[in-house]
Amino acid sequence: MGLRGLVDSPMDQSENLELLARIERQLRVHRSSDNNNNNSDLNDSLSFSSDSPSRETARELWTLVLDVVFAPLWLRIRAAELLGVCCVVLDDDAPVRITANETHKLRAVVSSTCQALEELKATDAAQAAQLFAWLGFLERVLLATRSDVCAAVFRLGSMYAGMLTKLLRLLSSCSTKVFAAATVCLGLFHAHEKRSGRSVLVGEVLHDMKDGREHLSGALLHVINSCGCPCPQERLVHLWNALQLFGDILADETAAALVFLNDFKVLVDLVIRESTDLPQEDVSRLHYMELLERALDSSVYLQSQMYRKRELLEVLESLLDVGAEEDSVMPKDVMDKIKQILMKANYGKVSDKLRILRLMRRWMGEADETHNYPQSLMADNREPSYPQQVELRGFERAVTMAAGISMKIVHSMFVAGAVDTLVQFLPEALTRTFNMHPRMRALQVKGEDFLAEIQAPLTVDKISSKNLLRTRWFSHPESTGGAFSDWQQYAEEECNIAIDRYTQYPFFLVVWVDYNCADQARLMLFSDHYMSDGYSGMVVLNSIFDQVAHLSRGQNHSASVREFPLRASFYDNALSNMWLSKVLIKGIVALFAKRSSPAWYKNSSPSYVLL
Repeated sequence: MGLRGLVDSPMDQSENLELLARIERQLRVHRSSDNNNNNSDLNDSLSFSSDSPSRETARELWTLVLDVVFAPLWLRIRAAELLGVCCVVLDDDAPVRITANETHKLRAVVSSTCQALEELKATDAAQAAQLFAWLGFLERVLLATRSDVCAAVFRLGSMYAGMLTKLLRLLSSCSTKVFAAATVCLGLFHAHEKRSGRSVLVGEVLHDMKDGREHLSGALLHVINSCGCPCPQERLVHLWNALQLFGDILADETAAALVFLNDFKVLVDLVIRESTDLPQEDVSRLHYMELLERALDSSVYLQSQMYRKRELLEVLESLLDVGAEEDSVMPKDVMDKIKQILMKANYGKVSDKLRILRLMRRWMGEADETHNYPQSLMADNREPSYPQQVELRGFERAVTMAAGISMKIVHSMFVAGAVDTLVQFLPEALTRTFNMHPRMRALQVKGEDFLAEIQAPLTVDKISSKNLLRTRWFSHPESTGGAFSDWQQYAEEECNIAIDRYTQYPFFLVVWVDYNCADQARLMLFSDHYMSDGYSGMVVLNSIFDQVAHLSRGQNHSASVREFPLRASFYDNALSNMWLSKVLIKGIVALFAKRSSPAWYKNSSPSYVLL
């Protein structure tokens, strides 16, 4: 009975209270008269002398903070608050810095954080003030401690993940001060995780947590907005951490689903505002550009109907113009990141893409006439890996619903002139054209719905082995009505033969040459409609003749051509800004197309389109 009474009775804290009182007298710390004002900061509610606290003082306060068994929570919070005073007096965070030999301190801090988040009510003014004081101490510890030391916390498993979960739930109901402090701590934890090669917050907690996680994007927006230009020097790290965390959330498919569409639009607004307002030399612009790159690559951007894409293009264009000036002080890393964004971004319309290419050629100091775009204009300097997967959208899906059936298009062109020269350089010219336009090398993936893969660039031998160039010589001139003039019948018969989209490329070229009249030839470019239309066929033919002209003049014999970026699908080009039309068309396709299209294909007679 005596032992139970000993365990249940509260510990005598008189000795600890005397210790705190002595340290307060040493620091000459006292509460100001407006202590009940919960909106005041620590420096407003406490006044202190400029006397430097001793190392022994910091050690004694740490002893109280670490006593998670016997010291009550309020006493630990008060001791942590006084440690913050020591840092302010010294103008140094050394008193709260944790070394590699003191990882037990981190475990105690995480344990006390869990207890504070569990026991203190953020809706109660007094308890919210205590919670804010503890989160301020936690912020100081995370700022002062190296990431390799903080890595010991990530090995705590469920305790660390539970603390992050409680911090996220706190965002749903708390004052503005606590709201901001909790978000700052989450950003610091994530920054340490990132440097340690871990992803607990984004990769685990946001995946598994059920309630409260949806408030994180709004909390990050609050921090980003409050740290707007001009950002105080002491808040820069919090701004960068918030931008990095938001970008990593958008890059994670599961976590990105938690971002509200309106929050994403506000984020784009902030990026445009800050990218415009920041001074040229400000390194924060690189962090905004990295976030913008993640945002444009995320699925949320498409859900937002490419929100303010024109304004984004104009901002990036103006930044490139400023960076091209002789007296520009804009960092090179920022300029490189802007170029990557421009080449990767899906702006849909061809006019926008041509505008980007002209802009970047101007910045690189190149003439507009050149057709060989430099490698630095690509998204990066690494060789792309093949095969590259491409999702089929819109009309592409409609014409690939039934296997073994294709809709062929033929572009016919009659040429007169140096046909021998044309035939001589045609294999190399066709190879280069295939390598310039990636969709010409697309194969549909068998067993996968609406998915194609872009194959590796071709060689002249591959052009021959895959029968992509078919040349035929005739002995009668076209004017006599011989076989050379029967190309229409041949085109119709060839269009009745379906292209196997799983093994055959969607383009091939047939060349008929009149043997007795060597200055006449007919080119027939056959293509599958799911990767081609009336305009794209003419682009391919013009590209072939362009390459023949270069080769015949002895130009670019050994140079490899640059592959164009993948053009956006018809779906994205035509419907990205027409949300009502998109909803109607998707509804019609979902209701009728899948049932009616295969039957319609099988019951219809073969036909061809002559362009």
